[in-house]
Amino acid sequence: MKKKFLIIFILLITCGILTGCGETEEDIKCAEDPDKCIKESFKRTNKKEIELVSKEEKEDKYGTTTLLNYKLKDDESITFEACAYWEVGVIGTSTYKYQSTYQEVYTEKILKKHFANSSKFIFVPKQSSNQHNNFCTLISNLITIEIKDINDISELYNELLLIKDEKEIFSVSTSVKYQNKEVYISLNDNISNEEVLKRLEELKNT
Repeated sequence: MKKKFLIIFILLITCGILTGCGETEEDIKCAEDPDKCIKESFKRTNKKEIELVSKEEKEDKYGTTTLLNYKLKDDESITFEACAYWEVGVIGTSTYKYQSTYQEVYTEKILKKHFANSSKFIFVPKQSSNQHNNFCTLISNLITIEIKDINDISELYNELLLIKDEKEIFSVSTSVKYQNKEVYISLNDNISNEEVLKRLEELKNT
């Protein structure tokens, strides 16, 4: 019985290495035209149309990585990066994936709209780098909102609820800092308003 399982395991590995089995028809279609695939996925998930600004392809032993830059058709001030590539699994199976910085770019813009000119809250962007393969490294800003006076928590809470209602993406995430204490807050429909307030109240325990 053990021998039988070993043979099956070896065959699976061989299948993955030699044929790349595990690829779906959708994977292959996307690899042939990543720009079209990303646009369709973006329209489906974000209900937005995007326009290609530039595209570059790079090759290594894992296949082609396509680096792309986009802008929103209805708001050209929002530009973001994306990359599409084959991701090889542990037993050689391949999946075609794409990553983008849209969520981070959108989050930065909506938070800046609400806090950048505030006299009570300090808007602090911190650069984050995510490497997905040899060619695809996406850089974006993670935002921290610093509170000067802990008594302004209720005002901050009300502003965050406005963002929660206004947002066009599933979730807007940020961290909020007071002195040496920092809390992470995700604003989405699965998080209640009470939970947002509870997270902010933790800052009082500094």
